[in-house]
Amino acid sequence: MPINKTEAFILRQSPFRDSSKMVTFFTRDFGKIRCIAKGARRLKNGFGASLEIFSHCDIIYYHKDQRELQTLAKSEILHYFSLCRLNLHKTACLDLIVEIVDRVHLDRDRNISYFDLLHQIFYQMEQTDHNHFKMLSYFILKTLDLLGYRPTFSSCVRCREALVHADAEILRLSTEGRLCERCSLHQEILLLQEPQWGSLFTDLENLSLEKLLQEKQTPHFKKEITDFLIKLVSPHLHQNAPLKSYEFFKNVAFA
Repeated sequence: MPINKTEAFILRQSPFRDSSKMVTFFTRDFGKIRCIAKGARRLKNGFGASLEIFSHCDIIYYHKDQRELQTLAKSEILHYFSLCRLNLHKTACLDLIVEIVDRVHLDRDRNISYFDLLHQIFYQMEQTDHNHFKMLSYFILKTLDLLGYRPTFSSCVRCREALVHADAEILRLSTEGRLCERCSLHQEILLLQEPQWGSLFTDLENLSLEKLLQEKQTPHFKKEITDFLIKLVSPHLHQNAPLKSYEFFKNVAFA
């Protein structure tokens, strides 16, 4: 039975039988995997805090192609993200992020670029006190980009007419991207009429996290944009169900 070693972020963990845990990892080298950590629920076990959700770990596991659940041999924690756990806004944001990761990826779908994105987001979140909304926005659009579904905001997604951010007063959005006034007459859209949207969507389209973190938006604007981004990513989720963690995120972030 092959033994694999890799870096991983923990997406989920739950009890398994009497004394074990089932843990979902997103790994650098093997994509999403699910493992049984035998004896992990016992008071004395060899895993400690390394199996807590959000943790960044080095793991070793026994791999067998015919199995959906692999056997975890060892897990050593690299970073626990203590500051994130102490901040309810950060916790709510990361909870939503890991649910999206879990639901857009099938098991063993290797994607090193996506692992690097997770690494960037988790460590930036630990170091940043504000702007969780923008980091979530960046994460969702970067997810769509890496999956091959990157939306466009500089031209109409239907007729391809070029649209100028600075000159417009109203933003018309569909679940595919931005629409011109003519094309927006034929389908349900989200209308935004705040002047803040222009620079935000320029930075979102360019996937510029550094610039995003420098901008400020109103709470109402944040909620409208986040609802829109969740609608963008929802068609690409496995399992036809709403994101459970999004309700918690909205109650915390927009209360």
